Amino acid sequence: MKKISKQIILSLIFLAILAVCLFYAQQQLIPFNDQDTNQTATFYETEEDSVDVLTVGASSVMVSFSPLRLYENTGITSYVRCSSVQAPPVTYLNVKESLKTQKPKLVVVSAYTLLLEYDYDEYESWLRRGMDYKKLSIDKIKIAKAISDRSEWQTTSSFIFPILRYHARWKNILNGENHKEHLGEYDYMHGQFPVYKHKTIEDVSAEKMAETELAPITDDNMYWYDKMITLCKENDIQVLLLVTPDMRWTTGKHEALQQIADKYDVQFLDFNVDDITAKCGIDWETDFYDNHHVNAPASIKVTDYLSDYIVDTYGFGPSDVSDSVKNQFEEDIVQFKKDLKEKKCQ
Repeated sequence: MKKISKQIILSLIFLAILAVCLFYAQQQLIPFNDQDTNQTATFYETEEDSVDVLTVGASSVMVSFSPLRLYENTGITSYVRCSSVQAPPVTYLNVKESLKTQKPKLVVVSAYTLLLEYDYDEYESWLRRGMDYKKLSIDKIKIAKAISDRSEWQTTSSFIFPILRYHARWKNILNGENHKEHLGEYDYMHGQFPVYKHKTIEDVSAEKMAETELAPITDDNMYWYDKMITLCKENDIQVLLLVTPDMRWTTGKHEALQQIADKYDVQFLDFNVDDITAKCGIDWETDFYDNHHVNAPASIKVTDYLSDYIVDTYGFGPSDVSDSVKNQFEEDIVQFKKDLKEKKCQ
């Protein structure tokens, strides 16, 4: 009997050591990404009930909304959980997962992806950015299953155990191609990914906004946005659909999203209409790095307008958070201002 017990104990110890080794190997094999990896890790370390505004969705908002500027302007705390070409189910997961530790008053949703006919296989690498470093949970498994159901070759298990997807990358590790010197660093931008470069963009906004054909919205995209908005409403959370300055934008796209906002009785803020871009002082020669992403200095302009909009529309005052959270925001603001001064948009 004692011999059997000893064998069981040794087996359990072996399995535990094997699990630790596999977990470590998996973490090394998953590609590190400057936009998403530490953003996700830092969110998990954020003090509970310290985020009043949660931002989710695609990269256009990830680069243009500054939680630090919002705090400096209003005292309102926020966090950005966006990623490039973020899939609608991942956007929903970001909200669902966030509610485990946070009680935001407002969820700001990048609405652009709602109009995208999302190809889950073509955008697999972008999906991975939003999924690989998330904690394992029932919700993550459900979203992994939803993704695999929409894919011809992706599997649920590969999202649960990313080592199944990246097992062949050990050669990259040996060649030094999976450099992770910044892995685990604190994300002092609170999820924003500021871009310090610029490209002169031809202003064709008048021509594009003359296009009035209503933009289509797929049933699948609408399914996930419906789940997300319903979840927010069930938790007494306000929802703001947001579109940032975008030279591809049309009146037909605006009207399609306005209909969704009206249907769910939520606010919709489109920086491409009503001369909002002009009111923000957006300059097409200096404030973009491509035709639908603003750079770091321009994110200040966008956030200044959004700050006033949030206060005027929802009546929010400064967040009731601990001194440690306030002090951290103040320190991070100093660093961001230093970056804005020292880094040049080439």
